[in-house]
Amino acid sequence: MSASGLTRAMANLIETGLATRLPGRPARYVPAPPQVALDALTTRRAEELDRLRALTRSLAARYEDAPRGGPGDLVELIEGGPAVRHHIAQIQLAAREEVLLIDCPPYLAGGPEHNVEEMQALRRGVAYRTIYHLPVLDDRARLAQIAAYTEAGEDARTLPDVRMKMMITDRRMALIPLSFEASETGSRILVHRSPLLDALIACFDMLWDRATPIGAALHAGHRDREMLALLASGMKDAAIMRSSGSPSAP
Repeated sequence: MSASGLTRAMANLIETGLATRLPGRPARYVPAPPQVALDALTTRRAEELDRLRALTRSLAARYEDAPRGGPGDLVELIEGGPAVRHHIAQIQLAAREEVLLIDCPPYLAGGPEHNVEEMQALRRGVAYRTIYHLPVLDDRARLAQIAAYTEAGEDARTLPDVRMKMMITDRRMALIPLSFEASETGSRILVHRSPLLDALIACFDMLWDRATPIGAALHAGHRDREMLALLASGMKDAAIMRSSGSPSAP
């Protein structure tokens, strides 16, 4: 190693607390006890990361609270399957408290994909409330996915026919299709805080109140799921009893 390279290396070791220079000439160094030095280094790095996290949260909060100048600041057009998938993942990874979902076909990949970001968010304590389009429960693979989500903590409900696909995170951002038509366009609208976002949240809350809980039925027998489908379709209890062949309740 050259003299200059050695000097730089020793300076780095001293800066991180792994070595100490003794007074006097020529320059002499002694190593620090590894356990003590590495513990101190780890502590300093952790403090730096904590400061960085705090700064990131502060900047994010300032961005969210900043006044929006016009319509172009309130909505963004996201085009193309890869870009849409990226935003679906990113807004879930950024969620701190709650994600509201309405799940219905059509899907980008021709069928629903496993939501890895949801499982990660549920593990870190983010609440998920999802309304499912009832016919998707007829797909066994999809039913197994939904059962995994509910086991992890998702609060799931269903409606017989819901065609308003959307994702809302922390009631501050929403992602909706460019069109609610039957064909998947591969485009989404990202909605920031605005009266439009408030209307989407109110719409979700209204549909949630009308929807039927399905968490317990997902882990029950086939007959229970049939009765769930009848209930979600809007049939009254007595009609369900007659349909199922059960004796009427007194």
